[in-house]
Amino acid sequence: MHAGQTAKPATPAVGKPWVVFFGEDWGRLGSTGQYLAAELVQTHRVLWVNSLGLRAPRLALSDARRVLRKLSGFIIALLQRDGAEGGNRPEGLVVLNPMALPWLTSTAVRRFNRWLMTRLLHRARSRYGIVEPAIISACPATADIMDVLDPVLTIYYCADEYAAHPGMNPGLVRTLELRLMAQADIVVVCSRALQALKSRHHPDVRYLPHGVRFSHLNRAVTDTLQCPAELVGAMRGAVIGYLGSIGAHLDMALIRAAALRMPEALFVMAGPVEPDAGDLPDVPNLLYTGHVAYEHVPRFLARFDVALLPWSASERIRYAHPTKLREYLAAGCLVVSTPHPEVSGVSPYIVIADGAGPFTAAIREQLQRRPAVARETVASPMRAHDWAERAARLRAILASVPTAAPARLAP
Repeated sequence: MHAGQTAKPATPAVGKPWVVFFGEDWGRLGSTGQYLAAELVQTHRVLWVNSLGLRAPRLALSDARRVLRKLSGFIIALLQRDGAEGGNRPEGLVVLNPMALPWLTSTAVRRFNRWLMTRLLHRARSRYGIVEPAIISACPATADIMDVLDPVLTIYYCADEYAAHPGMNPGLVRTLELRLMAQADIVVVCSRALQALKSRHHPDVRYLPHGVRFSHLNRAVTDTLQCPAELVGAMRGAVIGYLGSIGAHLDMALIRAAALRMPEALFVMAGPVEPDAGDLPDVPNLLYTGHVAYEHVPRFLARFDVALLPWSASERIRYAHPTKLREYLAAGCLVVSTPHPEVSGVSPYIVIADGAGPFTAAIREQLQRRPAVARETVASPMRAHDWAERAARLRAILASVPTAAPARLAP
């Protein structure tokens, strides 16, 4: 079940061990933590705690909307008397919607947040009978509250180099992260680069690459899907596509160059535009669709003859694991990517190229290859990388409760 899919709200079944997962706001984005939590409910009771906020809000409409959404959700949760949200979540998972002040450079603010979160978490513990939980945190902002519920195991789930994200205070993020790692029994990372980086500060760092919701994405192969309305009037020749958020992490100059060199093809950039995206290239055969709802993703991928991963050369990308890679492959798409260590060796249906000329040549190579390669041939190996398999590996980690706290490396 997709992390944002509608499911009947229910109190988690009695008898299963508890996991408390600190992550992003549930259902707002399809984060990797949410995919894992949606699978963990098969064997665990899960309390999902929405984001505490790591970045101080800016004077921007998008940030104002998020603050209002968080505040309204918190008030609604208080009125429900248990601090938990209803809404779209897998059966067996409770969503807690906290409210914390975002100015984490202030010691007073962090003390206030700890007091507030302690009250909310203790209320949830009493309400749901949370005993000896395992704590998984995907956010360094939780460094001050990891001990509140007396966890039997603490895991830092590090899916990004958060200090490299736009708008962050790198010094603050690194300070909080080091404090979080000092409390964690195990650190779980999604990329080899992150494993090498975090191993400097922790003795037990496990590699767990991102998975794919295979049954959903594979609908692009198995089902007859309606062409998205955004593409109907724009179709021309081959469709070369990217699906995901559009921002500074993409090499848009590379996309512009490829589109100009291939005027006979339609280049599709399907996804929301981030505030740091800057001026987007305006080319006649380059189409921006805006946000694509998760349920409609297979409809877009079914139309892509070649799917792109045009990463920019940045610290953020160097440590990331490209979630879209296996999603493209599960949908039967041939892929062209700029160089990235997590891309190499994943599939023979990926071509890696750098620079406008080689990147465009790689797209043409994949287009020539396309008629001879069945989509199911590309997709079938991705069954082994379903999020259910990744969750099984996480369960094995959860089962490794330490008998004593491990020695920490010095920050």
